[in-house]
Amino acid sequence: MTKKKLLTICGIAAGIPLLAAGGIFGHHLIKDMRERHAEAQMTEDAETLSVRYIEQKYSFTPELVSVTLEKDGALFESHATGRAKAILRHEGREFQAVISLTGDSAANCDDFQQPEIEAALLSQVNAQLSGGEVLSFDYVNRDSRAKGIRTKFDGSNLEAVIAELEQMNLSIGYYAANLRTCTELPFLQEHQIFTKLIAFGTKNDLDAAMADTSPIFDETQYLPLIADTGFVRPDGIEWKRYDPYIQNGFFLNIPDGNQESRLISRETDADVLLHDVHENLTGWEIDTFISKAFSVQNESAAFYDIYFPVKMIGDLPDGSTFVNVVQAMTSAKGAVSYQTYSARICGGYALIPVSGCTQLRFAFFNPKENQ
Repeated sequence: MTKKKLLTICGIAAGIPLLAAGGIFGHHLIKDMRERHAEAQMTEDAETLSVRYIEQKYSFTPELVSVTLEKDGALFESHATGRAKAILRHEGREFQAVISLTGDSAANCDDFQQPEIEAALLSQVNAQLSGGEVLSFDYVNRDSRAKGIRTKFDGSNLEAVIAELEQMNLSIGYYAANLRTCTELPFLQEHQIFTKLIAFGTKNDLDAAMADTSPIFDETQYLPLIADTGFVRPDGIEWKRYDPYIQNGFFLNIPDGNQESRLISRETDADVLLHDVHENLTGWEIDTFISKAFSVQNESAAFYDIYFPVKMIGDLPDGSTFVNVVQAMTSAKGAVSYQTYSARICGGYALIPVSGCTQLRFAFFNPKENQ
């Protein structure tokens, strides 16, 4: 065989994998282009269908804000499910609609009337326990498994609306109220609406909680503000009074028990903590703390929460909803680890959940660009 022929054969053989790779790449490119075209068409359809759905249900034309196709959540090659979520606006109120793109109009639902439905539920409760305010109301539609309601609420058909919902969670706030005068709330119990009745100490405390936009209100984030709590269940109302205790100006709480002797807090040396942080926590440039440094000894409680007053933290921008805290944690075996955490500010307190350490040292800080 001549050298020329051998080179030709080798060239062809070497090119075969390249051709195969090119074919595979081309196939995936074409498939990707087709899927993007199909998704673009579905998005366009969803825009039209969502506006039309609201027009037919409520007799007004909403402003379309955005549309997002629902995906199946697969780790690789996630695909559209045939549903879309539209964000719409009418007279300053934003709401969402979940729209079927497969022609199943019975699966369409929206939450435009949720404020009116919340008010109707509150009216049922206030008839027996007056003075309440809705903190949150969360649910899913029984058929579509989405956040939305199919039936149009006309003010007199609350039971029909509630009948298509499940996993309903309602939180109602009060202030300076004796909730325990109420022994039952038949409407909520009959329709299995899991409800939390929460008594705050003052109107300002209730207002702070009302500003929370979480889908489900979490009373454990506001414990220093709460005087009493009731959980409405089908067989009655279960009462629970939280009792966080204060040490060194901040509150501590052990879930399902508040034996004060199990947690001991002290002010600790901020310079030593700052030195340890510089030595062991890379990636952060922390020049100074914006609070005093404290330690908490934990002999036997696996989990506890710290509620630290914002007024004890300096140099915090007005309206902050989170603040950075640095933590040095000593395990039961004596190992020390360091981390930063974004503590959420709830009702004037920064909340720090703690677990897995027998000693915690902590202080608050601003990132260097904010110092």
